[in-house]
Amino acid sequence: MKKMTWMALAMTTMASTAMAQTVYYTVDSLDQIKIAPDTFLADVPAGSGNPLPSDIDFAGGKLYFNDLLQDKIFQVELNGTVSEVVTFSGTTNSIAVSGNTIYFDDGTTDTIRSVSTSGGAVTLLVDTTSITDSSVYSSTRTPRGVNVAGGKLWWTDSSADLVFNADLNGANAQVVADTRAADGGQSTSPFALAVDIPGDKLYWTEGSRDNIFVSDLDGSNAGLFVDLDTLGLGTSWNPVDLEVFEGSLYLADASYDGVIEIDIATKAATALTPSGSIPARGVAVIPEPMTLALLGLGGLAAMRRRRA
Repeated sequence: MKKMTWMALAMTTMASTAMAQTVYYTVDSLDQIKIAPDTFLADVPAGSGNPLPSDIDFAGGKLYFNDLLQDKIFQVELNGTVSEVVTFSGTTNSIAVSGNTIYFDDGTTDTIRSVSTSGGAVTLLVDTTSITDSSVYSSTRTPRGVNVAGGKLWWTDSSADLVFNADLNGANAQVVADTRAADGGQSTSPFALAVDIPGDKLYWTEGSRDNIFVSDLDGSNAGLFVDLDTLGLGTSWNPVDLEVFEGSLYLADASYDGVIEIDIATKAATALTPSGSIPARGVAVIPEPMTLALLGLGGLAAMRRRRA
């Protein structure tokens, strides 16, 4: 029998084993970062104002989160060490980190901006009020749900009922999906957004009616994904952040008070945190070190195949 090389063994293991993950989330009432189900990781520095940690993301082995009240973005080492990245004049509800760049919305100016993970000057990428796509029917803008996926910058607009994307430098901003199509022409006020490139899907939350909607990446085939009231976990919802990972949606909810996982195929829901006492505002899902190592081996194998 031919021996399996260590590379082939790693690739086989990666293909046959579901990815393990750790779920991190922000808790606004405690001003903390926690690890699901309920392990303390870090306090949010109070500085000169009252902290309110919101969205959270992971890149380069570190967590990043924004503070709604202090107008700051922070970096968190996985050992719990917190440091400030930047203070800016504005209010941000969502962030996304890719490489050494943090992308975020500015609700004060209705813009999408960026800053280096090492701090420095804030760069204007997109003035959402200047987008003149014929699909834009409202002059009011409220950018939310910033994501980076498939080499593109994505965001929702809860006033215009649209999903947009643009190049990472802000160029070529365009309407991707009219979210009203998901509910017979009615407003769905999209807030949090999850972009599933492998699955060719967009998912977004609608807080006012406790729903998650779905469409293809190009906005077609839009409809209801799930009514949160039907999950059997509660009837009071305020879904404020959404992530997609390995066939599941991860939802942070400030009214249900916790993080839940929803299997995309079956729509079965699992509570990942104790409910009723932890108002979660942001969620980040991180592959375990072994999974990351296997992914790295897979990337190395692919590189070697390309070079062969």
